[in-house]
Amino acid sequence: MYNPVTVSVDGEIEATVERAFELIDFSSPGNALRERGFVFTEPEEGGPEHYTFHHPHMDDIVHQVRVIRKSDLKMYEFETTLKSAEPVGNFVKSKSFYTFTAIDGARCKLDVTESTWLSEGLDEEDLAAEVVMLTHALQNHVVRLALHAVQGIEGATSF
Repeated sequence: MYNPVTVSVDGEIEATVERAFELIDFSSPGNALRERGFVFTEPEEGGPEHYTFHHPHMDDIVHQVRVIRKSDLKMYEFETTLKSAEPVGNFVKSKSFYTFTAIDGARCKLDVTESTWLSEGLDEEDLAAEVVMLTHALQNHVVRLALHAVQGIEGATSF
């Protein structure tokens, strides 16, 4: 059994911990996906932090996110499932865990671990391909966040 598949990536961001955290925090107006135009449905006031959102040009795939825990400016953990009429590849759900460490007043280190549950029954070749895609996607995510923190939305969308 191979579920979940866990991938970890880290990177340095030329921004404060506050800015890096803001890019991840779904409740923040400065959340990277919000700034990139994703359409959010807000959680009920006083209720659990559950968000749904979709890409502005792909409303047929809805991301459903449940914030599991967060510690102000130190860590953020959430679980994601997708809702769509058709299956989205072999993705079933994922759990993402971010930690933020200040390097100095203007830089921080971001560590991300993502555990992804995939469809059952993948053979070794398909599983290996999924691991490569998940790793590449997470590496790109960290690079995009770093660009977003420094260059704003233009940097994030140009990557």
